[in-house]
Amino acid sequence: MILIANKNTKKFIETIHQIVGDKYSFIERIKMKGIGSGQLKVVSYSENLNDCFSDNHDIKFVIIELRKNGIIIYIRNYINNYVWLVPFYQLSIFKSDFYSIHTNGTFIKIDLSSIKGNNASFMKKLQEKKLEKVSDF
Repeated sequence: MILIANKNTKKFIETIHQIVGDKYSFIERIKMKGIGSGQLKVVSYSENLNDCFSDNHDIKFVIIELRKNGIIIYIRNYINNYVWLVPFYQLSIFKSDFYSIHTNGTFIKIDLSSIKGNNASFMKKLQEKKLEKVSDF
């Protein structure tokens, strides 16, 4: 689900909690050594994300946050901020010449050169959490 994130209304926050779960507590974040990625360079994306990315030729970036039942992908452009909510049970991650994140026909492809250091450990953590949550079903 893709939402415009310009206003954090009660309904907006409830929708996030229903789809991807609660935030991790401060102690959990410390134990996990962080729950968010740095900026990840987007190589390409599906057509249904065209509105989220501006039409100019600037480099496009996303930031990913882990939640208890999924991830939030933050997308910013000049007009609006967007959040793409992806529950773990719908999440597919592929690694080839780039990292590809898919759900329900929507995808982004992330440049491997932006997966270094903290981002590399974050992507590993993301895959472990997905595996852990999907195996619980």
